[in-house]
Amino acid sequence: MDSDLAPYSVHEAIISGDIDDVKDSLLDGLNLETRSEMGQTLLMTAANEGQLEIVRLLLDGGADVDLGSQNGSTSLICAAVNGYHDIVELLLERGADVEKVDEDGNSALICASQMGHSDVAQILLENGA
Repeated sequence: MDSDLAPYSVHEAIISGDIDDVKDSLLDGLNLETRSEMGQTLLMTAANEGQLEIVRLLLDGGADVDLGSQNGSTSLICAAVNGYHDIVELLLERGADVEKVDEDGNSALICASQMGHSDVAQILLENGA
């Protein structure tokens, strides 16, 4: 891939963990609010896929930690539902709102608990959930 990736290709680069292509796209001025076909932001895709270093890169680049999808899901909810405690911790450190809920009323805590991620649920509780 070259550094002039189309928005959906950047999501593919994130999914595959290709941090160099993501960096190049950001240097080329990629909008951090670019959404996938499913409506996920770049940060949500990285959080959903467990790509810690790409999450860090996007946050350092100014990604909105609480910007959600059309259904209200957030990067924190994506990380929590998948049990990525390191990403949950990073998002919380960067100011993620632990109380945000999706359109069904599910918070990150509810999602982590439903999926059996007790370690993530504990982190969320320790951070005000």
